[in-house]
Amino acid sequence: MFKRKSISKNEQVGKSELTSEKAIDVNQQSPKELEIDQVIQNLEVSRNNDFSTYQIYADREEVSLEVIERILTLSEKNELQIRNAHISYVEKICNRLNASYPISFIYDIRSCNSDVLKFWEPQKQSFEERFESLKLVDSKGFRTIVFCSNPLDGDTFELVEILTPHSDFIIVEITKKLEEFLFESELIDSEKVKIAEEVLKIQSVNWLLNLGEKLKNNSSICWDPDTREFLESKIGQLN
Repeated sequence: MFKRKSISKNEQVGKSELTSEKAIDVNQQSPKELEIDQVIQNLEVSRNNDFSTYQIYADREEVSLEVIERILTLSEKNELQIRNAHISYVEKICNRLNASYPISFIYDIRSCNSDVLKFWEPQKQSFEERFESLKLVDSKGFRTIVFCSNPLDGDTFELVEILTPHSDFIIVEITKKLEEFLFESELIDSEKVKIAEEVLKIQSVNWLLNLGEKLKNNSSICWDPDTREFLESKIGQLN
């Protein structure tokens, strides 16, 4: 689905040094190596023939650089995704590895307003923290993917404008999760109900059409299929 950033010859040399190790003999592995392999198995999220995709979420930042390097030596076709990691963890990776490795940094950013994020996602990083991390990995040449799924306010265009210079792909999904939130039977937080209702009023059909019109030529945008189909039926071909 996503294209990788181009890699220079110098970067390819660095990569070959890491991936030229001999095939791993399980019978000769130390207890430490076996432990690392167990961690790697737990990080695998998909497999397709001779390559796998591994993902490290923010709550798995205890995963060592040693594990990351081992993943990248198992196969040149393996891909590692690091999602919503704190900037301190990202800095360690960027200091150890360069953009020749198949690593994608993924961020979930649903608003550019830290107060909004704090209200809905109190345990997660602020917008500023996520954005600084995104800018860092982009400056190092790594592939960057941002999910603006189910926006938490009406400022999605402003958010995308901020993210675009530092993002290879921005996934925009409008799937009415806030509307579903209002119908959860266990819901008892009246403040969140009120704010969700206000956001839904803002995110009207006209709001979506206006958003699509403003972003239709943005080559970084990937719309979810239902939203794309709706917009193209109303405003024509999207980029």
